[in-house]
Amino acid sequence: MNSKPKKLIVFPASMKKVGLLYHFTELGICFSRRIAEKQDYDFLLISEKGELNNGLWSKLEGVLPKREIIRTNTYEEFPQIMETKMAADCYESVTVLTQGLKQFSSLIPLKRKYGKRLKLYIRLNSFKHGSILRYPLTLYYSWVFSRYADYVNFQCAYTATIFARSKTIFDRCLGISIPLGLSKEDSLEPDLDELVPIMKDDSCFKLVYLAQFHKHKRHFELIDQLKELLRNNNRLKLVLLGDGKEFSSIRRMVLEHKLGESVVMPGRIDRRYVPWVLKNVDLSLVLSNVETFGHNILEPLFYGTPVISTDVGIGREVVKDYHTGFLLNSGSLSNLVRYVEYLMNNETALVEMSANAQRLARLEYTWDSVVDRYMRLFDREIGL
Repeated sequence: MNSKPKKLIVFPASMKKVGLLYHFTELGICFSRRIAEKQDYDFLLISEKGELNNGLWSKLEGVLPKREIIRTNTYEEFPQIMETKMAADCYESVTVLTQGLKQFSSLIPLKRKYGKRLKLYIRLNSFKHGSILRYPLTLYYSWVFSRYADYVNFQCAYTATIFARSKTIFDRCLGISIPLGLSKEDSLEPDLDELVPIMKDDSCFKLVYLAQFHKHKRHFELIDQLKELLRNNNRLKLVLLGDGKEFSSIRRMVLEHKLGESVVMPGRIDRRYVPWVLKNVDLSLVLSNVETFGHNILEPLFYGTPVISTDVGIGREVVKDYHTGFLLNSGSLSNLVRYVEYLMNNETALVEMSANAQRLARLEYTWDSVVDRYMRLFDREIGL
């Protein structure tokens, strides 16, 4: 019998007023399976009762033991649950994988109380994308993390670059870089008459941009850059999936340029249809001014779709020119047309880049490989 004190890994897998998240469901399942193989760890997933997509709770509960799941009514219950776990004093250490600034901040009083026995991890998902608040916000949290965090996960090099004084965090040996992952999903066809016929038309060359219609996503610049190419190439189709405050303005712009036959805007689609879309397009676009990770960059590669991306998020690490796609200088989209034309007219290159994209994403960015990195982190003996 193993009498050695255990370590507890706590994973808050929800977003305030949203509930269980898709990617965190996948990560939680993989964590549970891996920790079950280790005698010196326990695992606990905590989430609000809701779910971002239907079926996430059923999937999670089909794998995780009941003892590893706590459902909360509100976001505010989380610190009290952690207080109870810490007060029980039955674990050598408790590591909490906080997913946002508010979750992290809510546990600072417990960190002051329990010291090194409570290890606080923070995943930097976002910090005011593209706004003037980013610098003062990250400057403040660089001080907070240096004082209270045990692990600060920047997820990719770009995230650290746009986080004020991140060097201080790395100098204190707190900074790490562990990405999000991916898993293969069923390919479900949506019931959308506006979208499906085009996606099934092999004579078309299809571009997709999966993004909410917000200013920093640069839809206006995208239409402006591609308008002549779209007018002069009947086989080129641009699919814009998402909603948001700029949707109506972009729709008007499309109609003003007489691109209604070339640009498809069916709105936001359910998460479960995304794999089908990515498998049926030729090229994916990411034109954001800012991405702190960029699952929208990585996911198309996973399904064998090359990506043209601005130099944001994980783009520079996975989008390689003439290998898995093309990387644009974030200040300009001027090369976009040239790259689209190249792939429209070079089927051999497109097929090769598709294979390269899928190989890279499925080798290095599966949930299993991500959790392997976490477990090596937790097992290290350096007494943070």
